[in-house]
Amino acid sequence: MLNRVAAKRTDTSEDLVALIRRLAQHSADAEIAMILAKQGRRTATGLSFTATRVAGIRERAHIPAGPHHQATRDDGVSIHEAARQLGVCTQTVRRWLREGLLPAQQTTPHAPWRITLTEDVGRRFTPAVPDDYVRLAEAAARTGLARQTILNQVRRGDRDAIQVTQGQRRGLRVQLHPDEQGLLNDEASGSQ
Repeated sequence: MLNRVAAKRTDTSEDLVALIRRLAQHSADAEIAMILAKQGRRTATGLSFTATRVAGIRERAHIPAGPHHQATRDDGVSIHEAARQLGVCTQTVRRWLREGLLPAQQTTPHAPWRITLTEDVGRRFTPAVPDDYVRLAEAAARTGLARQTILNQVRRGDRDAIQVTQGQRRGLRVQLHPDEQGLLNDEASGSQ
């Protein structure tokens, strides 16, 4: 019968220590533990990772705790923050990441994405719509016309409109004429 030698907590593999070193640059111990758990990794003794166990490995390997500084825009933003800034849902941002459309980094699978949002990226994904162009429903409300009437005006060339794509949604933005800009405001102030 063979005698097994029990694994020691100091038997952490070098590749795991290197991964924790990379992750600690951007993530706290609890987040590193979550990433390692999602990857199905275990400690040298076969236990699941916790923030305390990650901290122990970090300390033995002389890895500084992260993140050391307040995240800046240069470090990248999270999926949720990118969705907020681009005016789309998180699923759209995830799709754009899968398709390679957004500049982003991920230290390892299951680690958080760090998305680089520059003005150029913002312009690519959020169309610039002039101030006097509004959604079709808003144009109908401001003018008191039916949506179909406004669409007919666009078809005849009596009213300008632009097609806007945001994520997978597409919509029409209709130009209001200068005399229509304050139509609802005038009615509201006249009724007071």
